[in-house]
Amino acid sequence: MNQDAVKAALLRLREPAEDFSVLMTGKASKRVNGFYRYEERTIYLHNKNFRNDADLIYTAVHEYAHHLLICDRPETASAGARCHTQSFWALFHSLLDAAEEKGIYAPLYRTDPELKALAARLRERYLKDNAVLMTEFGRELAQAFTLCVQKGVRFEDFTDRCLGLHRAEARTLMRVSAIGGDPSVGWENLKTLSKIRDEQELQKANEAFREGKSGDYVKEEFLAKPKRKEQTEEERLLEEKKRLERTIRNLEKRLAEVNRRLEQ
Repeated sequence: MNQDAVKAALLRLREPAEDFSVLMTGKASKRVNGFYRYEERTIYLHNKNFRNDADLIYTAVHEYAHHLLICDRPETASAGARCHTQSFWALFHSLLDAAEEKGIYAPLYRTDPELKALAARLRERYLKDNAVLMTEFGRELAQAFTLCVQKGVRFEDFTDRCLGLHRAEARTLMRVSAIGGDPSVGWENLKTLSKIRDEQELQKANEAFREGKSGDYVKEEFLAKPKRKEQTEEERLLEEKKRLERTIRNLEKRLAEVNRRLEQ
């Protein structure tokens, strides 16, 4: 795929608030497969790193997620801001889902018999079995809690020093076991489900996991704090103006330092 084809594929996933460019560097890199520069609105792809189009598209979608997120939330482009947040991963994974649905991205683990068999074995023998075991552990701890209350024993002391299990982890185990979730989604995802209080939202989140949605996607969709109100174009431009002014001041300061050292 050339850079025009990559951009056309990305535009099929979601229309961006601002235009962008895709540039093939013609190079290989040991550090990164690609990167995004917000100042230029450009996705750079080290195309000699990729063995196939699926590999290329995966990286392109990753960088496109950066573009979309920064367009929606310009504050994430500021110096010191984390770029790989839960919101980023949730957006990235939803774009990959859309890319698969539209036939733009075809990961080999969907069709390769060896990878499919391995995935099924890992899900069944480890993700599911571990979730079953940990859920049973939580139920046993709930019984231990009841017994401690009856006998006047501090449950925290029982878990911390008798079992060597941190009291917070014990509470998590009991909370998760109480929801009666589907262990096939895995223990970590059961912990996410246990934090959802609304029954209808819990069912939706559980269904999302069964459909193969990622943990970050479900957390962002069902647990994230309410998003802030939509910015006006003027507010976005004022924020960008402040960022640019700050960058200019830093560059002027650095230039003065370089000139001073040259004079010396």
